[in-house]
Amino acid sequence: MLVVLWLWGGLLLSIVPASAWQGTQDNKPPVELGRMAEFELASEGRKACVAGALANPQTTPRAQQTVKEAHGYLEILGQSDQQIQDGKLPPWVLMMHQAIEGQDPIACNAVWAQVMKEHLEQLGGRQKRNKPGGRAKREPAEGI
Repeated sequence: MLVVLWLWGGLLLSIVPASAWQGTQDNKPPVELGRMAEFELASEGRKACVAGALANPQTTPRAQQTVKEAHGYLEILGQSDQQIQDGKLPPWVLMMHQAIEGQDPIACNAVWAQVMKEHLEQLGGRQKRNKPGGRAKREPAEGI
């Protein structure tokens, strides 16, 4: 339970700086993206999604460039994740594109939170499978 609270606390704190992505200069290189897990790619996508959704209602050339670059980065992230997903485009990419067009940064965070939830559930399932009797032993946190 403590781990879940810690992760949700991290989730809430990480929502605040989500709009730190400002354009292609903040994109991670393809080599680095290729080493990321799906939840990490979705975290990158969330940053671009929030920035694009916040910029979309604005009519300045820079804001519209941000929207275009956010969509472009989501495409790159989707291609990286397709390699993990055996060629299937992950649904979170399309949902983040829709959030940008809907000018809905909260939807960006909701999509990301769903990917994180699924990741945590997979980890929990692995822990249960690795312990005899089906229950995972809780390891003390490092440094405590």
